[in-house]
Amino acid sequence: MSRINFFNFSAIALVCTAGVYTGTKFFEPIVVERLRLDGNLRDDIEVPKYDENGELIVAEPQQLPPKPSEFLTDKQAASSNQEQSDASK
Repeated sequence: MSRINFFNFSAIALVCTAGVYTGTKFFEPIVVERLRLDGNLRDDIEVPKYDENGELIVAEPQQLPPKPSEFLTDKQAASSNQEQSDASK
């Protein structure tokens, strides 16, 4: 009998968790846009941006600065690599 109760409880917990997750994903763009229109959106935290269809707008990733070894000439890079391999031994 307790097995049936556990299965019922686990099924209800799974459905509730899925409902909260999908509801949050569905209503988040609507709530963010309404707060932005009302002027009540906080400026001190980063808020994701959505397009008119509610799809998340992903910003282009920033490129990392080039490595210092890319500025070295081939001769300097070879000697630098040799020094690093000697130091690791």
